[in-house]
Amino acid sequence: MTAGIAKARLLDPLEPIRLAAKQHALVIGGGVAGLRAALDIARRGIQVTLLEKSPFLGGHVAQLESVFPTGAAAREMLAGLI
Repeated sequence: MTAGIAKARLLDPLEPIRLAAKQHALVIGGGVAGLRAALDIARRGIQVTLLEKSPFLGGHVAQLESVFPTGAAAREMLAGLI
């Protein structure tokens, strides 16, 4: 290992590499957490792709009448995210 370190000291330094990066996010899951994450990322000006396996958004919450502990209507909560 000592010989490898000694050899590395003799090498020329590497040139820095600059790459252009696209600001794009992939959010997997269209439940409440995924929708919230996608919305927050998009508000920062980053393009978002939302990937959901089911034919509807909202996850399990979309199938509920109300949410605990407030008893608020699940549809109203989701309407603010979709």
